[in-house]
Amino acid sequence: MLGPDGKPIRNDAGKIVYQLWAGSVDDFNAFRDGWFACQNTHLALAGLDIRIDGRSFEKQGIDLEPTIHLGVGAKAIERKVEQSDHKSETSTPKLERIELQEERRSENARRIQRRPEIVLDLITREKSVFDERDVAKVLYRYIDDVALFQSLMVRILQSPEALRLERERITFATGIRTPAKYTTREIIRLEAEMANRAIWLSGRASHGVREAVLQATFARHSRLSNEQRTAIEHVAGATRIAAVIGRAGAGKTTMMKAAREAWETAGYRVVGGALAGKAAEGLEKEAGIVSRTLSSWELRWNQGRNQLDDRCVFVLDEAGMVSSRQMAFFVEAVTEAGAKLVLVGDPEQLQPIEAGAAFRAIAGRIGYAELETIYRQRQQWMRDASLDLARQRRQSG
Repeated sequence: MLGPDGKPIRNDAGKIVYQLWAGSVDDFNAFRDGWFACQNTHLALAGLDIRIDGRSFEKQGIDLEPTIHLGVGAKAIERKVEQSDHKSETSTPKLERIELQEERRSENARRIQRRPEIVLDLITREKSVFDERDVAKVLYRYIDDVALFQSLMVRILQSPEALRLERERITFATGIRTPAKYTTREIIRLEAEMANRAIWLSGRASHGVREAVLQATFARHSRLSNEQRTAIEHVAGATRIAAVIGRAGAGKTTMMKAAREAWETAGYRVVGGALAGKAAEGLEKEAGIVSRTLSSWELRWNQGRNQLDDRCVFVLDEAGMVSSRQMAFFVEAVTEAGAKLVLVGDPEQLQPIEAGAAFRAIAGRIGYAELETIYRQRQQWMRDASLDLARQRRQSG
């Protein structure tokens, strides 16, 4: 437990006081999913193509046995046992955990030998682009034999399911080696299907807002810029998918608030989602769009709750931070429900080969409205600097 000063509360013996979870299972799941979403957001902000998935291997479709966290005490006992045949009765439960861990580790090693592509399944649940170091990290968890380790490395990287994107590069001036980049054919297929669905949605007209409704909305929001009005007209069009690229501080939330009013006046239900809980809260508070984290929406839909329908508009904020696998899920969900999908974000805030490629790929195929004028900075040089930072432009000297 934490006290008012933010420091852990300790009892008379000086030990930290822990508090048992008193909420419902749904409350715990929401807290857990929110924590994973928070971590994934910051990984994306750092430009890292890696995602944390709190689901079990079974639910993720990975054919491996879950390992056990042994802790410092159990590992210390393991080292002592290796040095002595004597087993203390007081340490029997921990020894049983160690033995179970070794059994599962051995079983996973056998499964990987039978089908090395399991390693690719495991890696691509976390990242879409990987290198040989990522493969080695996974194998290190299960394989002790050096010769077998090296053999499996070769089998995995030369597997028909692995696809090399970039060759290994060596910068001769510095001697720095950049390993080859890989993905899988499954990821390529997934991204291709996602792009095809997006193109199909862009050719379907069903969620348009009448001109009279738009003009009435503009009259209530007289301070909207021409850029913002153009963006609203774009997302309020009849097509079932639309994208808006909004730089930081360019007023996309203000634009979305007016768009939400237009949609609701036209009889549509508007809901939203974002990778991080804070972003979802901001979308709800500032734009008035009922929002949740993307993980929360996935959980609810899988449970049959809060389903989308053909009178619904789903706004996905900070779309540039969403991985290809997760973006594909939402594009498919919107397609099947007959709803409309509106993607809002900035694909240039992340590295081009890493996370964010999904939004960039979709926007490039279906077209988009763009907000470039920065309103948070009052002086022009500050606005120009913000735009240069967003586009990763810099001047030397």
